[in-house]
Amino acid sequence: MRFILLALLITANLVLICASPAAGQSSRRTLNEELKLEPRQTRILFEAALHLEKVGKTEAAIAAYSDILHSTPTHLNSLLHRAELLLAAGKAEDASHDFSAALLIHPDDGEVWSRYGDCLRSLQRDKDAASAYSKAIENGLNNSVVNRNRGDALSASGDHDAALKSYTAAIKLRLDDPESYLARGMLLMNLRRERDAIDDFTRAIDFKPDYAFAYFRRGQAWGELGQFADAARDLTIFLRLKPGDAQALGYRGAAYDTLGRIEEALADYSAALAADPASSRVLMARGELYSRLGRHTEALVDRDRAVALEPANAYIRMSRGATHLALGNKQKALADRTRAVELAPSNALMWYSRATTYLALGDNEKALYDAAEALRLKRDLEPARTLINHIQALSKTKPAAAAQVTTNANAARPVDGKPHAPIGSSSTGRFIEKSVVAQAPPPAVTQPRIEPAPKRLPAVETPNLTSPGQARDPVAAISKPTGEELYRDGRSLLAHEDFGAASVKFERAAELSPTNPQVWNALGYCRMRQKHFKDSLLALNKAIALSPRYGNAYQNRSVLKRMMGDDSGAVRDRRQAELLIRHQ
Repeated sequence: MRFILLALLITANLVLICASPAAGQSSRRTLNEELKLEPRQTRILFEAALHLEKVGKTEAAIAAYSDILHSTPTHLNSLLHRAELLLAAGKAEDASHDFSAALLIHPDDGEVWSRYGDCLRSLQRDKDAASAYSKAIENGLNNSVVNRNRGDALSASGDHDAALKSYTAAIKLRLDDPESYLARGMLLMNLRRERDAIDDFTRAIDFKPDYAFAYFRRGQAWGELGQFADAARDLTIFLRLKPGDAQALGYRGAAYDTLGRIEEALADYSAALAADPASSRVLMARGELYSRLGRHTEALVDRDRAVALEPANAYIRMSRGATHLALGNKQKALADRTRAVELAPSNALMWYSRATTYLALGDNEKALYDAAEALRLKRDLEPARTLINHIQALSKTKPAAAAQVTTNANAARPVDGKPHAPIGSSSTGRFIEKSVVAQAPPPAVTQPRIEPAPKRLPAVETPNLTSPGQARDPVAAISKPTGEELYRDGRSLLAHEDFGAASVKFERAAELSPTNPQVWNALGYCRMRQKHFKDSLLALNKAIALSPRYGNAYQNRSVLKRMMGDDSGAVRDRRQAELLIRHQ
């Protein structure tokens, strides 16, 4: 009898175990199980809506699910299906309401929490998204993808320590997942931990030998560490997998240039420009290389094109001034370097470069003044001090003036408290190309040189072009990126569809250059690709308000409105874009 009772108890426990969800699984019934329990009429309506969804009639399917929810607001499957359709259609805010309603009905469904997190991320609510992913994990959906998504949300919200832990958890759950290694490596790069990042990129490549983006990122990391042969090797592999990529060609050209492989560098720069003719970064890099080779006419062509693309870039103006000096066009050089001072009046290098130009023109007094202003802005800018001493030694007709300038320079004050050039923008630039102020020294004058820091391939818009062993640029350490430079950085990131990082660049560019419609258009496009539709619309509206004849912004807004379900608005914007582009 005892054995019979024991057998019955064991059988009952097995039934209970089989009826309970396994660890890590959702406790919600399957779709078929749910349908069997529904009233016949509701089941018929739901199956009809499901058919519309399957055949791609999105709007009709959303309407059908809405009809069901009008009579049965707690119909879980209709809420979830409508939420997915709304999210795919770019209506993330509406989708979030449906996910929230579904979670009120079924709060322990890990899959719904995870999709809710995806929805919140599209709304840029990164902290809330991270919390949703955490709830998904707590409710049994503890897998590599959810942990990686949580890491992305935490990283975007600025909680880098927690993001690293989440990426590490994702890796532990699936040791052969290259995506998790890449994600953690990119965060480590942002934290300036290049060696650790290289280890993660290497693991990603070990598990996926044709993982092009991992080679590209590892090449960038090698460049940050100054190991340009390794950078060139990885970028070469990337280019085999992604032939003709303009950004990779530009970076590899910079690596070859630094390694002294001049012909290969020129070939890469030219190929990069064939792929992206509007890359001022590569135009400046090739122009600088032409200048060092003494091919100043070719350098001027590249720098003219760069100025046309970015007329407000002080460094490009300063560099073209050097080319004009080398060709004997002294007045043109002065015009360019005066404009550079106007664009970046707090950058010592701009003042110093114009001082050398005045010296070439024989105007020692103005050269002394500009050198003194450079020294005031950067007390340890020794080339400026050397230039002052040199002019003072040459000055025989106005020794008093020279002495006065030297005294003021040593006191870190300008001569009369105001610059010769009119002051324009107060922005400064992060200038990463080698200074060329010494390319065309005036007769009988040896000008002091300023060399920049070693080239850093990632996080730069113009490849640095110094050779190993050259001195660091004394100005680079205090300079900050301009709106134009951030805009160029963002464009480079867009080329590789890194929309999260590109958005950060464009947002900062918009803060520094709030009246530049190109920045707002780029930000709007980036937000649209991230499915942050409301933010995208605000940015594109701003671009059009700043430039009412901006055809590309209307074109982007047309696509956005169609994604948001505003078909009539999309048609109006498309027609306006076609009209404007036709008359450009």
